[in-house]
Amino acid sequence: MVFASYGDDIANSLDGFEPDLLRIYGCGSDQIRVLGEIRIDGEFQRSLIALSPPPSVSACLLSALGGDCSMLVSPLPASPYLIDWQREIIVFPYDDRGMDVVATSRATLQSSYDLFRDWLLDHDRPRMDRTFG
Repeated sequence: MVFASYGDDIANSLDGFEPDLLRIYGCGSDQIRVLGEIRIDGEFQRSLIALSPPPSVSACLLSALGGDCSMLVSPLPASPYLIDWQREIIVFPYDDRGMDVVATSRATLQSSYDLFRDWLLDHDRPRMDRTFG
């Protein structure tokens, strides 16, 4: 599990990881590990963070929902990315309406595309149909 945290710099991007909030997700503030940072044209964009122990998938999905439903869920101050290194696939649940799924090969996603084609957003459909159709 990797989180992309936003801010002006790495220190600022970690400010939202309050000890009380981390406890909700079963993590300790002393167990934040910065994996790296993303820069575009030399400008800081996000820090990549791992928590130990990692939150459950359910907790990450609740955190993603928290961006839109903060009265119901206390979101982590970062976007969760669920990564399966063996299958080479990344899932980014961005809110209660959906998620992005990427993989290193088309074949990895073909069965999901076939099964969930009706769920895909219309504005992305022509591009996905060209790739998977």
